[in-house]
Amino acid sequence: MIISPADLTPLVTTGAITEEDLATCVAEAEQGTQDLGLVLVKKYGIKSDQLGETVAQAHGYKFKPAKDIAIDPAVLNLIPEIAAKSYKMVAFELDTAKNILRVMTPDPENESAINTLQKKTAYI
Repeated sequence: MIISPADLTPLVTTGAITEEDLATCVAEAEQGTQDLGLVLVKKYGIKSDQLGETVAQAHGYKFKPAKDIAIDPAVLNLIPEIAAKSYKMVAFELDTAKNILRVMTPDPENESAINTLQKKTAYI
């Protein structure tokens, strides 16, 4: 998922950064090889969980800090390692009653990753 400046408006609204700081980060991200989120974390000390929650809310997703998730090794191994690394996703919960595998990923809108996950695991 590409983070847009509009996704980050709540950081300005809450005073975590100024509009000028955000504009500076956008310019740096456009000129360099780092994405906007990484620039915010490194340059302005925005916590990765705060960034994750802000972006998730902007896109209508639930956010749960990784440190708060207990991962069952059997569930973790449902995604083949090569797919997990390629798409940067980690399985953390399986709801067999609903046939749903919950994953952590930086890009929940990646259709290729979703399709691969469904083919490899038979879960949605």
